[in-house]
Parts: sequence; C-alpha cells; structure tokens
Amino acid sequence: MDWKEVRRRLLRDPEVRTYYHQLAPHYNVVHELVTRRKALNMTQARLAALAGTTQSMVARVEAGESNITLRTLERMAQALGCTLVIGLEPKSVDGPEQGRWGAPGSWTRHIDDLE
Repeated sequence: MDWKEVRRRLLRDPEVRTYYHQLAPHYNVVHELVTRRKALNMTQARLAALAGTTQSMVARVEAGESNITLRTLERMAQALGCTLVIGLEPKSVDGPEQGRWGAPGSWTRHIDDLE
C-alpha cells in the first residue's frame, strides 16, 4: 500500500481530516523550505549558517518537529533568497467586512507591507 492510499483511508475519519487540514499551512511552509533548499543544492548546515541558527534546528523544522517562530522563518526565507509572505484568508464569505487591503482573497501581502 502506498502513501496516497494510506492518506485516503485515514482522511475518511472526520476527526483525522479536520486535524490534517489544521496542520496543512505548517507543512506547506516546511515543504517550500525543503524544496527551495534542495533546488539551491544547499545543505542544512549552510542554511543554518546563513540564517543564524543551528543545523539541528533546520533539521527539526524540516521534519515538522519544531514550532518555528516567524523571525526564524523570515531569516531562513532570506537565506534562501525568498521573501516571506504572510496572509489571512476568510473561512467563509460571511466573514468580516473588507479590510484595509480590499476584498477577501486580496488580503495576502508581503511582510514588508505590514505596519
């Protein structure tokens, strides 16, 4: 049985599915970090040195075992030649009125735009 089949079976359980979707943003960021680091042929040790952290911290982040701070995430993104982007997406159309950046769906902005 491959991973896709295991995942499909596990996600049949509503409780597992809810928890899985709650963790998705964290694992999406981790996936992007690992993919970018590997695309640059960069070791965890090199990323750690550039980001001012340790190789063991990079390994824990990449394994999903660390609750990374925004500051550390920002330093890692910069070390990978990226800009950290943070955003909010309304859960429903019945959410709050338009924010300062316009209609829902347009709320994602670069961290540099946040004041």
